[in-house]
Amino acid sequence: MLFYPFVPTRVALVAVLLSAWAHAEDSPIQAGIQKDCEVGAWSEWSECPEICNTGWHMKTRQIKQKPKYDGEPCPDLWIKKTCNTEACYTFELTGKTGNEIVYVKNDGELTKYTLKKNKATTIPIFIKRRVLVMFVNGKYTSTGKDTGTKNAATFSWGDNLPLGISGVAGVAPEYVSSAGGWKCGEPDEHSMCRKARSGVFQYTGTYRFTFPESTPSPTSTPAPTAAPTPSPTRMPSPSPSAVPTPAPTPSPTSVNTVRWQMITDGIDWVPSTGYMYMRSGRNGREGAAGESLYEESIVYFMAPESSYTSVGFTAGEQPRDFEADRTSLGKALMPCMMKMGGGSANPMLRLYEWGSSKGTSPEMNFSSEDIIGLGIDKTGLVSFYKNGEKFRECSQILEFPVHIDVVLNSRQSITWLGLERRE
Repeated sequence: MLFYPFVPTRVALVAVLLSAWAHAEDSPIQAGIQKDCEVGAWSEWSECPEICNTGWHMKTRQIKQKPKYDGEPCPDLWIKKTCNTEACYTFELTGKTGNEIVYVKNDGELTKYTLKKNKATTIPIFIKRRVLVMFVNGKYTSTGKDTGTKNAATFSWGDNLPLGISGVAGVAPEYVSSAGGWKCGEPDEHSMCRKARSGVFQYTGTYRFTFPESTPSPTSTPAPTAAPTPSPTRMPSPSPSAVPTPAPTPSPTSVNTVRWQMITDGIDWVPSTGYMYMRSGRNGREGAAGESLYEESIVYFMAPESSYTSVGFTAGEQPRDFEADRTSLGKALMPCMMKMGGGSANPMLRLYEWGSSKGTSPEMNFSSEDIIGLGIDKTGLVSFYKNGEKFRECSQILEFPVHIDVVLNSRQSITWLGLERRE
């Protein structure tokens, strides 16, 4: 009986305490003061780690106040962006006629340039110091035959960002195509080798040079030991007689990447570089069929000496059956094709028509630095070229449309340089 008067008071007190406990998490006063994150000012951009060919640098900021009690979180504390995106090296090529076409191979890629008449074209090189320039349509073929043009290119050194110098010379251009037997770099080399080394390119074929990685000595000279008088017996004759038919001069306005209407499952194709490789499948049954061609055209490509690849033209718009359209010996049934063979010891280019060999006369070896061409003229005559010089013709006359037909063997590759259309 004595406790009854106190019951309402106790109940009210408990209710107040329970209510305060229930709202404690919602009360900044009870839980603490809410504070947002605060950060300081941005730092300066860090030094770019690369001199050229794209690096990344960043700037940062520090936290001044960490967030508390569900305050606003901190924003990004660092950002980055590219820096020094310029090419590490450049060189220049100046055309004599404006019809000169070159392919530049560097950093694993091939890039085509049509030179300007009496005006330098600056060509960027991003990483590797060693460069190959493939001159497609020079005044002379790789064997010294006069093509009847005046096409020539003049070379000059450009920027060298790693050294911070412009115009510094490295290893001078050397003519490295083997077809003419010019012996460049040897004591009895032809005079054209010295002309190439001085920066004048007149011969169809491949030229190689290397940017320096250090400043050369002022007394150094790239001139090789040479005979006192160059032999005149190897100079190309200006006479128009007995000159093989030159490769068609590519039109500078009709350049195309090689495109394919069909590629078999075992073939890898990289459009940006023109690289095609047989990854899997059965020999003789993997390859590709190009888009339909309706006019005079020539396609350029390169292949390793160990290649056993077949390249030709097939008439019609539809690809042939790669599984069924073969001879009993496994040769592709194309009306006109060139088959590479012989292995690294004796790499050969052989003519085949409907799967039958037409022999190796004239015998034609090739190297991985040679530019091979497959062309068809407006009459449907198919011809094969090496470094701008025609060496074989098919007896078959094809009707347009035609398409490029290629067959690869296991782990073989081919690099397509481009397709020229003569409209």
